[in-house]
Amino acid sequence: HANAAVTHGKAGHASVLVEHAEQALEHAKKAAEVATGETKTHLEAAIKALEESISHGKMGHAEMATKSAEQAVEHLKAANK
Repeated sequence: HANAAVTHGKAGHASVLVEHAEQALEHAKKAAEVATGETKTHLEAAIKALEESISHGKMGHAEMATKSAEQAVEHLKAANK
């Protein structure tokens, strides 16, 4: 969902970005509940970035929302290592 948020953000679809970012946020929060160590740290950073992305997206700031979603994707990738 985070990747889809980035794709829609780049296309200027702020409202669709928000939908995908909210779904990604739900998944990240559930994963963070059971994660430990570095994985948990990356998930928490992804959660913060997704929350920022949603906030910017709701204001119609697709570019800023996309940047935050991209940060979330990087943290999610790092959490999966």
